[in-house]
Amino acid sequence: MTRALALGARMALVLLLALGASADARAQGGTSREPSPLELAASFARTASSATRGGDTAAARGALAELAAELVRAADALELPAGARRSPVIFTPVSTAPAAALASAAEELERASAAAARGERARAPAALDKACDHLESAQAHDAWITEPGALLAVLAAALALLHWLGRRASWQRVFAVLPVIAWAYFVPTILSNTGIVPREAGLYQAIKDFVLPSCLVLLIVGADLRAIARLGKPALLLFFGGTFGIVLGAVLSFLALRWMLPTDLGDELPKGLAALAGSWVGGAANFLAVGAALDAAPSTLSRLVVVDVVVSYLWMAFLLTLPAREKQLDAHLGADRTALDDVRRRVENAPEARPRPAETRDLLALAAVALVITALARAIAPALPTFDGALGRSTWVVALVTTAAIAISFTPLRRLESAGASRLGTALLYLLVACIGVGASFASFLEAPALLALGFVWMGVHATVLWLLRRWLRAPIFFAAVGSMANVGGPASAPVVAAGFHPALAPVGALLAVLGMILGTYAGLLVGYLLAALS
Repeated sequence: MTRALALGARMALVLLLALGASADARAQGGTSREPSPLELAASFARTASSATRGGDTAAARGALAELAAELVRAADALELPAGARRSPVIFTPVSTAPAAALASAAEELERASAAAARGERARAPAALDKACDHLESAQAHDAWITEPGALLAVLAAALALLHWLGRRASWQRVFAVLPVIAWAYFVPTILSNTGIVPREAGLYQAIKDFVLPSCLVLLIVGADLRAIARLGKPALLLFFGGTFGIVLGAVLSFLALRWMLPTDLGDELPKGLAALAGSWVGGAANFLAVGAALDAAPSTLSRLVVVDVVVSYLWMAFLLTLPAREKQLDAHLGADRTALDDVRRRVENAPEARPRPAETRDLLALAAVALVITALARAIAPALPTFDGALGRSTWVVALVTTAAIAISFTPLRRLESAGASRLGTALLYLLVACIGVGASFASFLEAPALLALGFVWMGVHATVLWLLRRWLRAPIFFAAVGSMANVGGPASAPVVAAGFHPALAPVGALLAVLGMILGTYAGLLVGYLLAALS
């Protein structure tokens, strides 16, 4: 109550000063100027930040409500088209975590106000868009549990509970439908969307930056690469089939649903869909590269990001359910599993794969090998060329780590597998899946419904192409799932899906994903050309 009265007093003082200045201006024969919507929005953002930092949730929510109203007025004043307007964010902060993002939003709103006052019509909307990004980030960072150590404990406890339940006879029917790795994705999504943990946090990014490369090292170091090489033909055919399905899906979904797509986008629509195609063949770097190459507007790309995230997250969740039904699906088709089963048999029967009690020196060696290779890859990657964005730093890290791990698999360090390299890698893999799932938003499913419908039809065409090609080749479902995720998900997701079938198969996903990053920009530009010709 005291904090609320103090904030109210400060706001009243600001109003009194403004009224006094207005009266002075009138007395001097001047004219008073009312604050613009952007100036008021910046003021309310500052108030919300201060209230959040002080723990006054009621005052913070009130300021955010006023801020949302001023953002609508600001969009009207700037004459923004409907497609460029962002939905205002109103929430009740439950922690101090959003304060920094709210302060950053205030700074961007002040820049937008200054740009509008100078008549810079292009800069003001761009600054307003960045302010909305900060507001969304403020909401994403807010949760009951925000301390990094506590977040890690919650995720670890959730994963341990899932594995414990997975071994209980009474839960076998549940996990027969959705395997543990799929629940490792969905449970963190539920935790983040109910406000228990944040959807965005520095811990998640740190885990993605270090755990993914370290996980790949541990999964590959004991792999039988000679046996994996024999999987080559069906893996490549279904990967390229998936790429063709993305290009074809872009054209067919555009033609089928053009009547219901947002008309305000105009010529921007083919550019945005081309960037999305680049992402669904390669990854985020290709999305940005294609968008920049075609000079797509930031507001256009921001709307397609929603489609990218929602559709690809749901598709990955579906693919993670396939390992539980792998043998039934392959038996129904009469797929040739000889090479695939041979890889698993070799890995499981290899002398270095026979588990032995891990000693302290083994665990230290595993940690040293994984972390040193990851650190070296992250140090070298920034110095390597990006090829106009087709290959970014994250892609180079994955490529370098995969290459180094493959080389190590031919050395005596391969014996670390018997000390539990792949088992530790699998445990880290589940943690990585949890960090991917925690970022999914149920609310985003309701945004851009027409574009989302196009995205689902598009992904349906991609899936149909893979289904037909798999039937023709009589290939195991593994190749279709990993070939698809190597296109749609990229280096962060393809090894996860591959390891869901067997930890020894993670390198297949990593290598195909790197190939997708190379092809993504070219595929995106091709889609842009085709859709522009059809518009």
